[in-house]
Amino acid sequence: MRSDLDGKIGDVQSSVTAVSAMVEVPLKKVATQNHYRSIRDTSTSFGSEGNGRVQFSYPYGITISNDGKVFIADAGNHRVKVTTLDGTYIRDIGKQGSGNTEFNTPTDVAVDDDGDLVVVDRDNKRLQVLHQDGSYVKTIGNAAIGDSYGVAALSLPQHGICYAVTNINDGCVRVFEKGGRQLNKFGTEGSGPGQFNKPVGIISSNGRLLVVDQSNHRIQVFTTDGNFITMFGSRGKSDGQFENPQFIAEDRHGHFLVTDFYNNRVQVFASDTFSHVATFGASSCLSRPYGIAVSPSGTVYVSDTSKHRITMF
Repeated sequence: MRSDLDGKIGDVQSSVTAVSAMVEVPLKKVATQNHYRSIRDTSTSFGSEGNGRVQFSYPYGITISNDGKVFIADAGNHRVKVTTLDGTYIRDIGKQGSGNTEFNTPTDVAVDDDGDLVVVDRDNKRLQVLHQDGSYVKTIGNAAIGDSYGVAALSLPQHGICYAVTNINDGCVRVFEKGGRQLNKFGTEGSGPGQFNKPVGIISSNGRLLVVDQSNHRIQVFTTDGNFITMFGSRGKSDGQFENPQFIAEDRHGHFLVTDFYNNRVQVFASDTFSHVATFGASSCLSRPYGIAVSPSGTVYVSDTSKHRITMF
């Protein structure tokens, strides 16, 4: 008798667990979307214009490591600045030059699965790979890499850690092994599917590469082999439209966040349908937003290039 009762209770508990599992993800998604919709213009910031410890000159790309360090491509100061999540100074990496661990207008930075940094050293036309303490690992590329802007670290079968880098003048994306060999190049100049007009930001997400196609005012989605999947966005000021989007980030719930440069805002999109979820920021708190990253706790970091600071939402 008791055994039958225990069995029935177990069945009920299993059913409750199954139902909870089914509703958990949608509830989390709704909560996250409501969070973004509630941000509006509420923000804090750190940094100011200059070349001091917590100062910037045109901060561009941002990334956050698993242990909570913020890495910022401080383009005008030709260095990568490292801070804590609250903006406390840790160190500067690099100085102006063309040698190892020197930069000429770095525009983006990413952290790979080894924990190493890869930095787009734009005007030296190369990528530099560094340990997080700033020590040199290797250089990838030469003049053939061209005017690159954004970089994404990814892992590919048979090749391990790789770097996908955008090139604004050639209208393409190049993929390199960490060892330096170029694996692939895709995209041409134009406005059709798979074509680019100044590709800038790029991220890797679930076997896809999402590329910010700046002057076509859209985001394009590809396989890691460079095959076109879809695209979203158009030119304008309405929700889901852009005026020169720049960089893109992904949060832990799979939402994509895009800096909408001339509209002085950030837009959020769903991971599955790429539909518009929320818009936040305004000229009162953002002026020419560029780089973007999201911490594990959900804080959004935006490089505010005109105000030479990092704004947090």
